[in-house]
Amino acid sequence: MAAIVLATAAMPACRRAMPALGADASRWDLIDHLTDASFNTGASPIRDTYGLRHATIRGREHRCLQAVPPSRLTIGVDVPDAARLTGMVTLHPDVWEMPGDGVDFRIEVLDGDRRAVVYGRSVYPYHYPADRRPMSVNVDLAEYAGRRVTLVFITGPGPTGNAVYDAALWCGMGIPRALGGTTDAGGR
Repeated sequence: MAAIVLATAAMPACRRAMPALGADASRWDLIDHLTDASFNTGASPIRDTYGLRHATIRGREHRCLQAVPPSRLTIGVDVPDAARLTGMVTLHPDVWEMPGDGVDFRIEVLDGDRRAVVYGRSVYPYHYPADRRPMSVNVDLAEYAGRRVTLVFITGPGPTGNAVYDAALWCGMGIPRALGGTTDAGGR
């Protein structure tokens, strides 16, 4: 299946339409830098694959990027000292009790010719009620400090390849800025 590439110019309209929910100047936020990202999908049409959503999960509202599998978002980041990539992954609560085979979330770091999987999680809320919640992402990026790397956010269908009810959400993904210094994460 050929990949469809979303022109990043399509995302600013979505970004402007979404109010900044708890925007925090002390961290680099993926959603705030979507115009710097590349979007790929094996699904069509692309507008149905990616979207910005507010999701209320257990009474708390989260600012999320929805990415229906199969999809891949890549973005370059200047990694500060002692950096951690933090956030949450889940499926939208509206589909937790819908039959489906779940979603695989993966984050890779591309550093020159080196590719490393730094996070992987399968989420199956229909089959496993314990997955009916946000799953924490807390990835140590310290080994990449001072370098520009590419972060790759991959959303895959579950084990049977079925993407029905796969409303996958990447929520609050970001890198806290270094405190007391001038180095910070940033996308170009």
